[in-house]
Amino acid sequence: MAGDFLIGANAGMTSSNCLTMKARALVAEFIGTFALVFVVFLTVTNFTGNPVQLLAVALVVGLEIMIMGTAFGPISGGHLNPSVTFGMLVARKVDLATGIAYIISQCLGGIVAVFIASYLLGPNSEAARTAVSINWGSGVDATRAILAEAVATFFFLIAIFMTAVDSRAPKVGGLYLGLTLTIGILAIGPISGGAINPAVGLGMTVGSNHWATALSWSVGPLLGAGLAGLLYSGMLEKQEA
Repeated sequence: MAGDFLIGANAGMTSSNCLTMKARALVAEFIGTFALVFVVFLTVTNFTGNPVQLLAVALVVGLEIMIMGTAFGPISGGHLNPSVTFGMLVARKVDLATGIAYIISQCLGGIVAVFIASYLLGPNSEAARTAVSINWGSGVDATRAILAEAVATFFFLIAIFMTAVDSRAPKVGGLYLGLTLTIGILAIGPISGGAINPAVGLGMTVGSNHWATALSWSVGPLLGAGLAGLLYSGMLEKQEA
């Protein structure tokens, strides 16, 4: 899924082919992240006030990552998450220019998804955007929220490295990754909101204009992803003879 995608890595490729590959990858990252944030927004809206809302969101995210990650894996690596791309940068699995372009595409996909999803709700669109924001649990401060996001994202990235990137990885598409996200959201959702994806957090925050929790959905996932990237590249990665 989150493979080693390097633009122009093959010496025999022409510059035109490299640009085409890059464009396809960026479109894939935009569409995949759009799809994820689109279904998250509408699921949260549809289950507002329902005690199973967290379970519904966790299942939707897990299923969407299984599908979109597997679908776009052969094109872009199927990151669909700035923290995944950051982890790949730290582990030296993508180059800096590719990583920045991916993150921009993902964030744009998340923002556009929120406004299109809310538009479908007609007169209730603005109220829906205001209501759908990343919120911390009662009594939770920034430190606890950041730590929760960092831990959940760390385990998500470890799952990616060991089931999708590593040469020893089983060929299961996005299955294990979707399950890891579902578990992570169920675990930390009541604490930090369970973003585990800065593109989701950014989209929801731009739509709601509620920036009070921005540190948790931005800093937390990047910390966890960076630590996972360092651990994988420094210790867990299979060393070629």
